[in-house]
Amino acid sequence: MVSEDALTALLDLWSVKILSRAMEKPVTVQEISEEFGIPQATCYRKFKELIEKGLLVETHKILVEGQKRRTAYISTLENIKIEITPKGVRFSWTHKPKPVE
Repeated sequence: MVSEDALTALLDLWSVKILSRAMEKPVTVQEISEEFGIPQATCYRKFKELIEKGLLVETHKILVEGQKRRTAYISTLENIKIEITPKGVRFSWTHKPKPVE
C-alpha cells in the first residue's frame, strides 16, 4: 500500500512526468531524461525516490549498444487522483493488478 506521504512526491513536476510515462509502459532513466530534457542525475535521483516509495518497480533489463544494460521500470499505480479543496489535499489511487505467475 502506498502512503499519502509517498504520494506527496507527485507534487514534484519531474515525478509527475516520470510516473505518467511509466503508467503506460516500462521506461528507462535515459528515455525519460531525453524525452523531457531532465538532467540524468536528477532522473536517477527521482527514480530512486519513486522506487523507495513503492511507486516504480523494475521490470526488465535492456541490452543496448552491444553490452550496456539499462533497467526498465513501470509504475505500480493504474491511476492517481489528487483533490485540492479548502479542507485540504486528498489523494486516492488504484494499484495495477499484480500479474499471475
